[in-house]
Amino acid sequence: MSETVFSCVSVLYLSVKMEVKTWCHKVA
Repeated sequence: MSETVFSCVSVLYLSVKMEVKTWCHKVA
C-alpha cells in the first residue's frame, strides 16, 4: 500500500517539476 502511494507521489512530483520547468522557460 505505502509503496503504491510513494509511486503515485513520485509521478506527481515529477510531472509538477516538469510543468514548473516549462513554465519558467516560458516566462524567461
